[in-house]
Amino acid sequence: MKGRHPIASINRWPIWRRAVRVWGSAVRPTTFDRWLYLWLNRMGVMGRSERAFLESWLRPGMRVADVGANVGLYTLLMARLVGPQGRVFAFEPEPGMAAALARSAEENGSLQVLVREAAVGDTPGTGILRQNPVNSGDGRMSRRPSGAPQSGTTVPICTLDEALAGQRVDFVKMDIQGWESNALRGARELVRRSPAVGIYFEFWPSGLAAAGSTAAELKQILEGMDLKVVQPRAGRAGGAVDLEALASGMKPGAYVNLLAVPVAGAAAALRE
Repeated sequence: MKGRHPIASINRWPIWRRAVRVWGSAVRPTTFDRWLYLWLNRMGVMGRSERAFLESWLRPGMRVADVGANVGLYTLLMARLVGPQGRVFAFEPEPGMAAALARSAEENGSLQVLVREAAVGDTPGTGILRQNPVNSGDGRMSRRPSGAPQSGTTVPICTLDEALAGQRVDFVKMDIQGWESNALRGARELVRRSPAVGIYFEFWPSGLAAAGSTAAELKQILEGMDLKVVQPRAGRAGGAVDLEALASGMKPGAYVNLLAVPVAGAAAALRE
């Protein structure tokens, strides 16, 4: 996705880096497209359903992970919701956005936010991040085959099992442009230690295909972790979703936010 788009240089002008106040936090953008993204959320054009779901689901003291944190709009929202006794582990591979997020967390006094500049995958190592030059929210991860020419930015990859070793989490937000199968394969132990975890993720069949995965593979991974996919509902788990059936009826390029919850125990309690 690296290219010479005519407005790419304007997109990176430093004038767009002033903080924008959104949802009770001052968030620092890195580019014009991130500045516009923040303003669209501030005006309610974007993010209303996602914000409402998080506000209904998260509670003070919870420990959450934000995988694909971007400039941190949702990281800071979740930090406010879990409060100073909670924790937010934020993962963002793009260096500029990770730095902006860390600065925003400091400026907002969100000491419960821990930022790691890394992508999340199935094994530790390095990968290639390719960003759309006019939409830095569209960053695609891939592994570079041995001997293949490099295109994009080399970034570190960690696993959630490694990064959060010995810990539990109550909630994971995951928005990584089709890389979800890779990230979830590296989170099996974390999920095992977190029997009440909810994983709120973007389901984008086109993105999965571009990353070398499928809805069927993602379904198999989640089932192997004893998780089922449901519709996100305010404060509870909604109706069950079959990823393959859903993907077959979606228009090309369409996406939807879904929730994965434990098959037994916690999922039943959440519906009560």
